[in-house]
Order: sequence, then C-alpha cells, then structure tokens
Amino acid sequence: MSSEKLCSYLGYIAAVFFFLYVTKNILTLNTRIIEGLASGSEEKPRDRLKEAREEGRKLGKSLGITENRGAYQDTVAEAQDHANLAILAIINKSKNGIPEGDDMEQITRLQHFKAAAGDVDEFLDKYRE
Repeated sequence: MSSEKLCSYLGYIAAVFFFLYVTKNILTLNTRIIEGLASGSEEKPRDRLKEAREEGRKLGKSLGITENRGAYQDTVAEAQDHANLAILAIINKSKNGIPEGDDMEQITRLQHFKAAAGDVDEFLDKYRE
C-alpha cells in the first residue's frame, strides 16, 4: 500500500469521525433544548403570571404613567396628528392625488403607526397600577 493511499484512507476516517462528532453534538444540543422546554422548570403558570404582573407594575412605575398620564396622552395625540399631516403631505405631492410606490408604502407605515398609537392611547385610558 502506497503512502498516498494510506493518507487518503486516514483522511476519510478522520472526516467520518468528525461528521459523527458534529452529529452527536447537534443531537445532544437538541435533546437538551427539548428537555429544558418540557421539564426544565418546576415553575407553575400562576407563578409566571405573578412575575409578569410584577414586572409590568415595575415598568409602569418607572415610566410614571399614573403621574404623567396626561402628558403621555398628549404626546400620543400629537404623534397621531403628525402622522395625519405626513399622509396629507404625501397625497398633496403625488400626481392626481394618488400616491404610488414608495409613497404608498410610506402611507401604509404611517397608518400602522397611527393604529399602534391608538392602542397605546387605549392602554393609557385603562391603565391602573
């Protein structure tokens, strides 16, 4: 057997072992992830709900929503007005009053922004600490 064939066989064997090593690690990682999702936590859903509510209260306090509700609502209203004005400006600059292409995408983004701002406004209306 020549040394070239010996080196090529050793290379093939090394490649097979490397492939098996990588495959084993991938399968082990997937197993750990699945086990962690299924049984890694003894925590109950009610405990998670309590934690989520507590985090929400902390965030609400850090934002000062109760004390600054009016300022937040005014800011949201101004943002919605600005979005409406931006839409009017786009329509005004378009030919025949019909926006196309990028202008239409801009209007769509502004509409999504207005919807999100409306959701924030509703949230502010019913927020309680």
